[in-house]
Amino acid sequence: MLKLEQIEYHWNELWRTIIATLVFVLAKQDVVASGTIPIEQIIVGIVQVLDLAVACADGFLPTPEAVHQLVYEMVRASPTLQQLKEREQSEKYKHSLQDLLMTIEFYEDQLEGTNSADNVMRVLAREIERDGVHGVSTREREEPVFRTMGLYGWFSPGQLNVISITAGPVILKRHCPKQLEGTPIFSSKRLLSTRDLFQMASRALIFLPALFDLVNGATVLSARAQTFNGVGGSGAWWPNDLHHFPESVKRNLSDLLFSEKGLGLSSYRYNLGGGGLGVSTPARAPETFYVSQGVYNWSADAQGLYFLKAAFAYPNLDGNSQLTAFVNSGPRDFTTNGQSCGGLFKTGTEAGYAQYIADTLDHIINTLRIPVSYLSPFNEPDNSFGPVPCGQEGMQTNPNQRAAVINGIYNKLVTKGLQSKVGIMADESSNLGLAQNEYASWLPQVLDKIAVICHHTKFAAVSGQPTHQTGNGVGATIQRLHFATMMMQSFIVVQETHYDFWTLLSMIGCSPLGNPSCVNSINTSGWQDGLIYYDPNYAQNGNFALYLTKHYWTMKHFGNFVKPGFVRHAVDGSNTRILAVESDTAFTLLAINPYTTQTTIPVSFQDTSLRLQATHTYRTSATEDFASVGLPVLSNGSWSLILAPTSLTTWVFSKVK
Repeated sequence: MLKLEQIEYHWNELWRTIIATLVFVLAKQDVVASGTIPIEQIIVGIVQVLDLAVACADGFLPTPEAVHQLVYEMVRASPTLQQLKEREQSEKYKHSLQDLLMTIEFYEDQLEGTNSADNVMRVLAREIERDGVHGVSTREREEPVFRTMGLYGWFSPGQLNVISITAGPVILKRHCPKQLEGTPIFSSKRLLSTRDLFQMASRALIFLPALFDLVNGATVLSARAQTFNGVGGSGAWWPNDLHHFPESVKRNLSDLLFSEKGLGLSSYRYNLGGGGLGVSTPARAPETFYVSQGVYNWSADAQGLYFLKAAFAYPNLDGNSQLTAFVNSGPRDFTTNGQSCGGLFKTGTEAGYAQYIADTLDHIINTLRIPVSYLSPFNEPDNSFGPVPCGQEGMQTNPNQRAAVINGIYNKLVTKGLQSKVGIMADESSNLGLAQNEYASWLPQVLDKIAVICHHTKFAAVSGQPTHQTGNGVGATIQRLHFATMMMQSFIVVQETHYDFWTLLSMIGCSPLGNPSCVNSINTSGWQDGLIYYDPNYAQNGNFALYLTKHYWTMKHFGNFVKPGFVRHAVDGSNTRILAVESDTAFTLLAINPYTTQTTIPVSFQDTSLRLQATHTYRTSATEDFASVGLPVLSNGSWSLILAPTSLTTWVFSKVK
C-alpha cells in the first residue's frame, strides 16, 4: 500500500534562501529590472510559495520543529515583507502578502518581551501546538492555481482541494514524486541562478505535499490497525460554573455529553484541582481535597465530582471505564511559591505528593466507587502559567524532576493496591517537539511505570507505547472541517488509540444573549474552546441555556461510532480521508468532503465474505447537524457513498449473519 513520505531536510535553510533572494531582488530591483529577468514574476512566485508553505505546513513538514522554524523565519522576514507591502503591489500576490503579514504580526505580538532565541522558540512552539498556525484554518484565501497532470486546484492547510478535474470526479491519493525520490533537495553542485532557485523552491513546496494518483475508489482492507480506547473530553473548568445551574440543566448536559442521543463519549477527564491559589479567574480555580499531609476535606469539589459521577453513570463508561484524573497543579505544599500557578514542583516533596495522589485516588475508587483508570500527575509541565495572578493553574515540573515524581506515585499506588487499576500517563507537554527533546532525561527511567504516553499535539509518538491525544481545541465553524480533519489525522496517520477534546464547555468570548451569532462563529478570545457554549453572564441575567456549536455535531460522529474495543481498518485509496471502524456487529465509515462540490466515492471491502446491510447515514454540513440522510447503494461490489459539499458523513453497515 502506498505510503505518504515527508522528506527530512533542513527546512530553515530553504526559507532563509528564499527570503534572501527576495531581499536581493528588492535591493537591486532597478539593476535587475534592466535585464531580461522577469522580476515581478520572481516576486509573485516567492510570496506565493511562502504563503503556500505557511498554509500547508502541517501537510508536508515532517516534524513540529520544522513548523516552528518556518514561522520563526517568517517573523524574521517581517521587515522585508513590510518593505514589499509599501511598494506598488501586483494583484497576483496582494492577498498572499496580506495573509502572510496577518500571521506574522500575530506572532510578533506574542513574542513581545522575549529576550533570547530559546524563549522565542518556546513561545512559538507553545502557540502553534496549542492553536495551530495562526490564521491558516479560518482565512478565506485567493489561492494560487497550479496545473499538474490535468488537475486544477488550490492548496489549503495540509491538503489539496480539487475544484475541477478534467476527467470528472475521482478520488485522490498522495505520493512522493519520482523527481524527488532518493534525491536530496538542492543537491545540484553548480551555482544556481535566481530563476533556478525559485523553480527548485517552488518544486519543493508544490510537488512534495500534493502530487496525487487518480484512482477509481477506495477499498476497506481486511487487516486490522489499532484498537480504540475511547473518545472524550476534559472536565476543566466549566463544572465550577455549571454547578450553579438548575438540576434539570445539569442532567440535560450529562445527556448531551454521555448518552448515545448526545455525543456518547466514552472518556472523561476529571481535573484534580490544586486549590486555585493565585488564579485570578474563579472558574479556573478548582477546589482541592488536600488540607495538610494526611488530612483531607472530602466534601470539597462537589462541582467537579458531580460530572465525574455523571460520566460514570452512563453505559458508555460503566464497566468499560476511560476516566482520567489529571493535575494542572498540586496543592500549595508541593509548589515552590506556595501557589497553584507561577511556581515549580518543589523538589524533596515527591513522597508527600505521591501520598496525596494515592490517598485521593483511593477515596475516589474505593469510597466513591468511581473506577478512575488513569492518572496524569502533571499537565503541561513545561509551563507554570505565571506570573501570579494567573489565568489558570499550572505547576512547572522540570524534566529532571519527572522521573522521581512518577516513581513516587507508582510506589504509593502499589502500597494501596491500585497499580493494576490506575495507569500513569505522562507527560502531557504542551507540544511534542519540546517533549521529544526532553524524553531522554527522564522517560527511560520510568518507562515500565507508565501506561500511556500522552501529548498535546497530532504528531507521532515514541517508544512503542500506546498514545493519547488530549488537546487541540478548534474553532466553532464547519468551514474546512479542520476539527474533523485533525481527528482523522490522529486516528489514521498517527494511529492514536484515544482522543480527548479540550475542553467540552466554554463561556469564553461568547455572550449569546448579546450576540446570538457568536455560537457559530470563530471564538477569537477563548483559544477556540468548547463543544458547548454557555452564557458568561448567567449569574446576572439568569440565562441557563446551553448552546451547541457546529463542532459539537462533528464530535458526535466520532463519539457515537469510535468506541473502546472497536478496531480501525486501513482504507486503500483516500486513506487520509476515510475512517473505517469495525465493531462486533457493524462496520462504520466516516468521510470528509472539504470541497464546495458534491462527489461520490465508490467503496468496496477487501473481505468479500462480508455480508453487509446499510442501515444509517448521518451528515453534518453547513446546513445540517447529524442529519439522517439517504442510504448508500450497492452496485457491482461497491457502495456508492455520496459526499455533500463541505461535509462530514457517517455510514453504518450492519453485519448480516
